[in-house]
Amino acid sequence: MPDRVPLFELGINPHFIEALGDGDEYRACQALGFDMMRLWPDVPQLDFKGSDECVDVFGRVFHPDPNPRTWGNFYVTGRLKTFADLDAYTPPADPEVFLPSKKYRNLIRQYPDTAFGFIYHGPFELTYESMGVETFCLGVYENPDLVRELLRRRTDLFITLARHAVGLGAECVFIGDDAAFKGSSFISPALFDEFVIPLYREIVHAVDVPVLWHSDGFIEPLLHMIVDAGIVGVHALEPAAGVDMGRVKKQFGDRLILIGNVCCSTVLTQTDLGCVRADVDRCMRQAKAGGRYILSSSNSLHGGIEVHVAAEMFRYAAEVGAYL
Repeated sequence: MPDRVPLFELGINPHFIEALGDGDEYRACQALGFDMMRLWPDVPQLDFKGSDECVDVFGRVFHPDPNPRTWGNFYVTGRLKTFADLDAYTPPADPEVFLPSKKYRNLIRQYPDTAFGFIYHGPFELTYESMGVETFCLGVYENPDLVRELLRRRTDLFITLARHAVGLGAECVFIGDDAAFKGSSFISPALFDEFVIPLYREIVHAVDVPVLWHSDGFIEPLLHMIVDAGIVGVHALEPAAGVDMGRVKKQFGDRLILIGNVCCSTVLTQTDLGCVRADVDRCMRQAKAGGRYILSSSNSLHGGIEVHVAAEMFRYAAEVGAYL
């Protein structure tokens, strides 16, 4: 067990990077006291001259957002609709395109006292975003062979990238697969078990480091499947979606590392630091005992969160997170 509850964020908005890291994401993470930082791959974009749309190699369509507190663009839909589209939106097989070895080895050497985890979208999210959510949901029933083929290809790529990242020094792997709304999963638990869980098992068996899972939304009905797949941790435990940390800790705390749950949609978007500290205290009270908890927001440090609010969350968490 560590000497205190570790600190981590899955993503931080550009305004944090500018304010705390002078444009460097990793210096900003260090300034906030993170115990782990992410290896997030560079994803090639396709060139559509004369278009305002940004389309990546997976066929996902994004529109630019000029707001300086956004992530720079926002997802709109996917272009992969039929089997004929598969070759047009097949990403490069060479992991160096996504994770250049020299760049990331140098980065890891620069922060010898910090753990690094490989994090990227998993096969489920890359499939429904490549197809577009409506096409995907209809396809589960009307064109399941295409859905399965795309899930297969996205899984193979994820494994290739994860193995490469582990070879560079990543100590764990995060499958980033948003799978739920507030109150329910995107598809039924039965369909998730049929289409997705077998692929998660493959990923777990394919890499030699712990595998964790990220999803927003109400994920509690999926957690027993996550455990059965061999996944050892879960992020982000979103309270605004109905996830009860105390309940999850009681049911899964001996089998899952719990990460997150400081509410980033209500608590962290206001400036009452006493309220922030109170929510950190709640998370510690519900999940700290016995270890296997990492403090984080319930999604990310997004554009609606002020820098001093996040800084106080992590400062206070380090203060009260010690194991006596």
